This record gives sequence, C-alpha cells and structure tokens, in this order.
Amino acid sequence: MPPLIFENAKAANDKLNLKMRTLDPNDLQKEARIISGIFNEALADNWGFEEFTNNQIQEMVTMLKLFIDPRIVAFAQVDGKDIGCLLMIPNYNHLIKPCLGKIGPGLLWRYFQRNKTTKSVRGYALGVLKKYQGLGVGSALTAEMLRIGMTTEYSECEVSWVLANNSPMNELAKAMGGKQSKVYRIYQKTPINVALHN
Repeated sequence: MPPLIFENAKAANDKLNLKMRTLDPNDLQKEARIISGIFNEALADNWGFEEFTNNQIQEMVTMLKLFIDPRIVAFAQVDGKDIGCLLMIPNYNHLIKPCLGKIGPGLLWRYFQRNKTTKSVRGYALGVLKKYQGLGVGSALTAEMLRIGMTTEYSECEVSWVLANNSPMNELAKAMGGKQSKVYRIYQKTPINVALHN
C-alpha cells in the first residue's frame, strides 16, 4: 500500500487518538444501528442515498448474521464513540454463478462451505461522521483493514460502485493502487410536455 495511506493514518491517530475495533457478532442489533447512524450522516450528500429505515436496519441484522465476516468490519473510535466504519463483504460470486439463478441443494452446499472457498472481498461502504471527515480517518480504517486482511485467508479486494463525484473514496482507491475497470452512467432528461387537443 502506498506510503500516503499510512502517513494519513498516522496523522489521524496522532490527532484523534483513534481506537479500532471489529464487529461484535454477539450484538448485531446494536451494531446495525451504529452502522446505519454513521452511514446516514456520512453519505447523506451522496447522489441517490436514502437513509436507513427501521425495516432496513432489521434487514441489515440478517445480512450481518448470514453473510458478513465480523473480522472485516472495522470501526474507528474517538473517546469510546464510533465515528467511522469500513464494511467489507466476502465475495460470494463463485457460490452464486453455478446455480444459474436457482436456489437448490448445490447452492446451499456451497454456502455452508463458503469459509473454505472464498478468497476475495469487496469494499461495501466506508463512512466517517462529518465532524471527522478530512482528517485521515478513512486512511486509518483502510490501513487497519490491510492489517486485518494479512491475518485472514483473503488475498484480493475489489472496490466497486463508487460514485464519480465521491472524490475522497476515488482518491483513496487510487492511492491503494486501484485501477478503474468499468464506468456506469445514468442519464436524465426532462420529459417533453405534449398537449393533447380533442
């Protein structure tokens, strides 16, 4: 990883005295509310973002229980308060692809064997409370995730679906050596008003 990430991480640690922790699998209700609270504030200005509702928080609890590896969800804390979160998810595409859109015994078998066969992760979301943005907390979380990743079986990471105007995340991805592979565009056009006359 480029030195800039570690330099920014060190600056954040020196300034804020950051503490890091990972997801607590024994209290997913609490963890889901912390995650949603961070992302609701941190991503509020992102195009198309909608705040997590109570129903979506409950869906997050299920997702955390069934699909997330607690080791690769990192929180940054200041004075015991969670102020940032980096949420990675194991890449399960190799489990899903062979089933051709159908749920059957084969998919279930691969799911239960997932810990032995999953070797890559995807960057799902990174959020930092507005008060702490621009201070290197994102870099600190990234450096922490690299440290965690070195202790796991994961060997690859993909960061995807980053908005073009999300400059901090795009710059962070580039600083990690990421290369852009695909670009998706959404276009909007005002409809033409057509008057109908009988």
